[in-house]
Amino acid sequence: MINLDTAQLVQTPFKHFAIKDCLAKSAGDKLLQWFETAAVWKDQEIPDFYSMNVLELTDAELPQDIGWINHPDCLRSVRSDLERLFSRKLLGAIKIDAHIMTPGHRIGIHTDFGSTKMTHRLVIQLNRGWAVSNGGRLVLLPERSPEESKEKQKIYFPLHCSAVGFEISDRSYHAVTPILSGERYTLRYSVEE
Repeated sequence: MINLDTAQLVQTPFKHFAIKDCLAKSAGDKLLQWFETAAVWKDQEIPDFYSMNVLELTDAELPQDIGWINHPDCLRSVRSDLERLFSRKLLGAIKIDAHIMTPGHRIGIHTDFGSTKMTHRLVIQLNRGWAVSNGGRLVLLPERSPEESKEKQKIYFPLHCSAVGFEISDRSYHAVTPILSGERYTLRYSVEE
């Protein structure tokens, strides 16, 4: 299961945490293998903003060895960890999906605030052998203009089995740099209001 025990909340550029090895490598490898070989992805795009392929997993019937991702015990654990880290009671449902981004895909700067009914998000990265030259870094910004806030940005490399969690607000600006090569996979847990 997902282990966020050693995660520490960071306040800048907005409330978030990042943790390496939130999954056992064997669990991450099995999930990544399923993503690569058996998952049925759907295209999703908003021109000039983002493009990716998406997989809805909240109510999906999954193979037994990866069925933990939407099991009630896992959801309770994710909720409990997010409540502990953000010092806030979270009452809404948890939506689970996954993304694959391939060369040319990117996500522009946005907050998700107002466009969704989500309050918090946990993003687990599943990328075997990812190199800096592949692109696809997650960038957290204190404001919409990246040039004016470079020194306050946080950039997270998509290491296999790592995670970033954050509060969704009108200040939670984030983006994913263009994918230059390879396939970048993420598993997302989003808590509704």
